[in-house]
Amino acid sequence: MEDIREVLFMNIVDMKGFKAVGFQVQGDWQTLPEVMPKKWEEFYKKSGSIKNKVKEGYMDISLSETEGVYTQFISAEVSDFDEIPDGFACKEIPEGKYLHYTHTVRVEEIYASFEEMYSFAEAHGHKVTGFKIDYGYEEGGTESEHELYIRVIE
Repeated sequence: MEDIREVLFMNIVDMKGFKAVGFQVQGDWQTLPEVMPKKWEEFYKKSGSIKNKVKEGYMDISLSETEGVYTQFISAEVSDFDEIPDGFACKEIPEGKYLHYTHTVRVEEIYASFEEMYSFAEAHGHKVTGFKIDYGYEEGGTESEHELYIRVIE
């Protein structure tokens, strides 16, 4: 029997495209846990120089995986690309349908929520990709929830 929490809290949403500014990070499954915290630390130190932020929180976007190498984008949503600080990259995030879930437990368990989302998608006949957005990071780790999204193939 299906967990009623999944049915109530996972849904397909139409997301508008948006702009993001941040750092691109690459690594395999073994090295990312070492590399990502260092990149987040560097990002937080320099994030004050990002102009035109739309929201206060930050995100980790899983852009792709090729032959075991994952490409992540630690970033902030911005209204435009007019003033990009040195060392930062820009990405246009596409509009489309996304499976959405609000993660309200420890950040270390986000992977488990994404696994549940993939299971939910399969059980309900939704085709999804590896393109994921994890929105809700705060400097100092004080966040209470993360908005998780997985791109749905229409």
